[in-house]
Amino acid sequence: MATTDGAADRGRLGRRQIGLAVAAGWLTGHAGAATAQSGRQAAPAGGGTLRVYADAFSVDPRLAWTVGANALADSLIDRDPTTLEFTPWLAESWEVDGDATAFTFTLRENITFSNGDPLDAAAVKANFDGAVADLKAGGGWYIRGVFDHYLGTEVIDARRFTVRFSAGNAPFLANVSTSQLAIIHPGDFAKTLDERRNFGVIGSGPFVVGAVKPRVSLRLVRRADYAWPSRLARRQGPAGLEAIEIVVVPEAGVREGALRSGEAGLILRPTPEGVTRLPKDEIEVSWRQQTGIGKSLNVNLRAEKLRQLELRQAVLKAIDRRELAELVSGPASRPAGSILASATYGYHDFSDTLLAYDPEGARALLEKIGWVAGGGRFRRRQGRTLSLSLVWDDSHTTEEFVTLIKDQLARVGIDLSLTFRKITQASAEFREGRYDFWYQNGTRADPDVLRKTYSNAGVALDANVRYVDSAEITGSGELEALLQRSNLVPDSPERLEILRRAQEILLQYAIRIPVEDNPQIVIAAARQVGGLRFSPLGEPVFADVALRR
Repeated sequence: MATTDGAADRGRLGRRQIGLAVAAGWLTGHAGAATAQSGRQAAPAGGGTLRVYADAFSVDPRLAWTVGANALADSLIDRDPTTLEFTPWLAESWEVDGDATAFTFTLRENITFSNGDPLDAAAVKANFDGAVADLKAGGGWYIRGVFDHYLGTEVIDARRFTVRFSAGNAPFLANVSTSQLAIIHPGDFAKTLDERRNFGVIGSGPFVVGAVKPRVSLRLVRRADYAWPSRLARRQGPAGLEAIEIVVVPEAGVREGALRSGEAGLILRPTPEGVTRLPKDEIEVSWRQQTGIGKSLNVNLRAEKLRQLELRQAVLKAIDRRELAELVSGPASRPAGSILASATYGYHDFSDTLLAYDPEGARALLEKIGWVAGGGRFRRRQGRTLSLSLVWDDSHTTEEFVTLIKDQLARVGIDLSLTFRKITQASAEFREGRYDFWYQNGTRADPDVLRKTYSNAGVALDANVRYVDSAEITGSGELEALLQRSNLVPDSPERLEILRRAQEILLQYAIRIPVEDNPQIVIAAARQVGGLRFSPLGEPVFADVALRR
């Protein structure tokens, strides 16, 4: 039985470690040097209110990636986003049995929810049972698959409990270290998902909900008796800020203007071109690469033309990922090296092999299947132009970026039409089969995102993946077997090899076409904002933040 107090999870083979980077003028080629993941040094407690302009928020961190996720509710354990080591938070220690089917935790003493109720083993059991109920109700996309073999949670005493599964669950610790399984009050599970998302939950975090206008604004107020931060936190008592005001401002340009004018102290997701206009002596830009599946072309494998492997492979070879990163994304992003993002455990770099830029190879594949050049810019076959379609949304990329992809495909004779939609509409229309590609990503804590997305059971739950059985595309059941096995094997050289081979198959058959590493969460803040750091999922952590005088 493996026992840890946060020092385990070492010796991860083949992992690229990526920390928090800080830049001034990152599109001018003068990005600042990378720093430790904790970011700027924690400032002395100065009180005050930090005004944050974001593009969206959820008041329940379990239901969406959200700004302020770690402010309201704490997780059982934390994870250093640079080393990927687990460390104590609500739980002071934990034990994992040899086949990863039983996880026993011991909570710290005297933890309470913000209403004064104890956060004990029974409350944690209610949270895991509640996660199962959320999944049945259509919530919890981020944790889909985590509870597939859940047998239940056994309460040993007030501080100790064991979570049991009927099959190995290697990703479980990674998932409980995120805000998607942060611990909320058991009574919150009596609310609907929309009630929790729009009006909030009771947590044990350093802030509580002061006031909320759904999808408009959220005021978080410091909890005076907070005393159980993560071991990664620099501030071991109450938060440095008196309050955080989060305001939804969908337009990036308006957010950037508010930061320049001093109306906002921190903004999320400034655009690359917007960053160049921010005053470098007054504004600091930070970013964090996320884990999961990187930004990619999600392929409509039911589209008649794209059933041809050679066409999919030609598209994969025709994309110059380095050109896209250098000319459009800036140093806060990097070319994709695999299906998995480089910050993810199990990532294997195929940049110089399966993902090498090879326009001549793309042209040869197109010729092989009858798409011939001549008589115009685009290839033709049986009197028809080689045309494909892509839908994109501004939550994942910019028009400049997809336009460059269009230009790259045109160089090998493929006409790519572009359609912009808001993300919910893009998803719905792609599911209806209206487009050949959707530009998107999949941010998750563990490489089990591959199983959740591309196993046959996962595909049945997600109509964005356009096949019923991966054997239809690959000609064998190897991918399905690997994905199922990857969930059962604890982190080890064996699991790394399973994940490497699964990524290789997904690329060989161009089931997904990687373009960028997983999205960087970019934050711009006034220089008086000190102590900012990121969670492993790229969420800003406000527990250490204070305003410099």
